[in-house]
Amino acid sequence: MKITELLFICIVLLLKFNSEINAQSDIVSGLKTGFEIKEFLFTESGTYRKEVGISFGYFRKFKLNQYPKSTFLLNVELGFNSIIKYKANQKEPGADQQSPDWNGSNYVLVDEKFYFGVLELTATPAFNFDLCNHCSMEIYFGPFIGFGSKSADYKYLDSNVFSYPFAYDFGTEWIHMPYGLNSGISFLYHRFIIDLRYKYSELHSEDYKIDQNDVFLLVGIGF
Repeated sequence: MKITELLFICIVLLLKFNSEINAQSDIVSGLKTGFEIKEFLFTESGTYRKEVGISFGYFRKFKLNQYPKSTFLLNVELGFNSIIKYKANQKEPGADQQSPDWNGSNYVLVDEKFYFGVLELTATPAFNFDLCNHCSMEIYFGPFIGFGSKSADYKYLDSNVFSYPFAYDFGTEWIHMPYGLNSGISFLYHRFIIDLRYKYSELHSEDYKIDQNDVFLLVGIGF
């Protein structure tokens, strides 16, 4: 077989494969799942064994306006997110000076761990535009509201102990209704989705705040 004939066959097969991909209908719904990467990769957990936060959910897309090579959408998503936070080697006030093991400091040295498990409803306006014949990119930004549980834990690192329960208001308000913003960039190829998401959440209690910024790496499939 000549080189020109081989090239011709390859081109025909490539065009046929490409046309089959492009013949697929647009994604209107789907599933996403993934992990929180910022906290897991870059935060020190101290004496705690580090755990990773997870996310999974179902989404539905509603077209608001169609352009030749782009679409303005409203994405509605119902999902569950677990967020795990660590604070290592923290000096917390409130040492029990009546304890026989008190070392003279007015603080307690501890490693801290916080957990949030939240069912969320998100509505994000999105702009989707073509990158090539069978792939596109989507930029989205919008609010969410949630309902779920939260808890706080700690491990002593010195001889001091607390004179009152640690993060009392945080630990006892176990039902929490967070709110915040989801924003990110999705890459869609055929029916497959890769989503890099930044999440800002209101997670603190009245007197106790923690870091409220998370980054999730999600993968999904569209229908």
